[in-house]
Amino acid sequence: MLKRSPLAAYLVILAATVIITAIVLSLARTPGLYGVARGAALVGYQFVFLAVLSSAFTRPLVRAYRKPFIRLHHWVSITGLALLVLHPILLVIVLKSTAVLTAAYTSGEFFRYAGSPALIAFFLAAIAAVLRTRMNTVWRYIHWLNYVALLLGTAHAVLLGTSVALLPWLRWVLVLLAACGVAVYISRRVNTRAAAR
Repeated sequence: MLKRSPLAAYLVILAATVIITAIVLSLARTPGLYGVARGAALVGYQFVFLAVLSSAFTRPLVRAYRKPFIRLHHWVSITGLALLVLHPILLVIVLKSTAVLTAAYTSGEFFRYAGSPALIAFFLAAIAAVLRTRMNTVWRYIHWLNYVALLLGTAHAVLLGTSVALLPWLRWVLVLLAACGVAVYISRRVNTRAAAR
């Protein structure tokens, strides 16, 4: 199915993440635009996690599905980034203040407000991917900022997220996802070093 229609696979992923997010938001009971802002963050986080996870299996998946997998990986990454950008924009509208964008640097609580640094890391990683043909192998090292961004985003969600505050079990889910991201990074580094020998 993926080989024939990456769009179908993308829509399945989108539907699954939206359903999961809708369940979480309904349990946490957050209506209105603030709920939409939280929903964008939750769906975006899931998409970024899936993009990071799939990167551990890029070569076998490319061999199995060829270019449609790469296309799907890019769609998932771009959607995740777009939704994570939408999250602070909606919060600025709801809170009627731009302080949320600079809180990581001005509040003294970097990890609590690490959403903004995470977005910067995601952007740099995405730019490196776009410019990969011009950057030789250097782009890969910059692209690894995705893992840093995932950890920063997790810290932000765990320490400040309203959904986590209302649903304590969600904290452990996010920590587990972040741990999976770290495992993917370690696995890729080990494989890269082994291939270089």
